[in-house]
Amino acid sequence: MENMVTIMSCGHSSLNHTLSVACEVPNDTWYFEIVPFQGWIPMSYKIFGSIVSVLVAILLSMGYWQIILRREKEAVYAKQIEKVATEAQHANQAKTRFLFICLMIFVHQ
Repeated sequence: MENMVTIMSCGHSSLNHTLSVACEVPNDTWYFEIVPFQGWIPMSYKIFGSIVSVLVAILLSMGYWQIILRREKEAVYAKQIEKVATEAQHANQAKTRFLFICLMIFVHQ
């Protein structure tokens, strides 16, 4: 391996996500590590992405909440229907007993 000589470097000792470029020059090869000053992704994209992520999370949580509420309402309605059906069944049984008693009284007269 050849000796590497640094001609110029920036003040940052650790650059993240550098792009390494080899450049052929007469009698040698120069290597550049390039990083944009403000990073590869502009701050406006990061902010927009964060806002969109929060909005999607809110929409998903609202959808989940609506599903849970619907299930609760259906459970309450099912209990109410069951209660009404039981009351109707009891009323029907009482009516049947009443009619049977009336019929028995009519037959014995």
